Amino acid sequence: MKGSIVYFEEAKPENMDIVLDLVKEKAQEKGIKHVVVASTRGTTGVKAAEAFKGTGIQIVVVTHQIGPRGPELLPENEEKIKAAGGKIVTCTH
Repeated sequence: MKGSIVYFEEAKPENMDIVLDLVKEKAQEKGIKHVVVASTRGTTGVKAAEAFKGTGIQIVVVTHQIGPRGPELLPENEEKIKAAGGKIVTCTH
């Protein structure tokens, strides 16, 4: 078995698209049927659910139960995740 590691020079939002493409490629190659992503407000969850839509790979988005000011998952992102076929788990962790 051989693998590779990808490092980014700096943190930026565009890196998420690259990571999701790499994860999708590896999941399809290995026959993985479920991918779990963490997402506080839902931005990452939306990107993941949309990136994997139609692949047969189930995206599970894990969010916080509640933040210091109330729920953190934005309602519009929750709708987008569900519309793209993603599942949401909200719990304390």
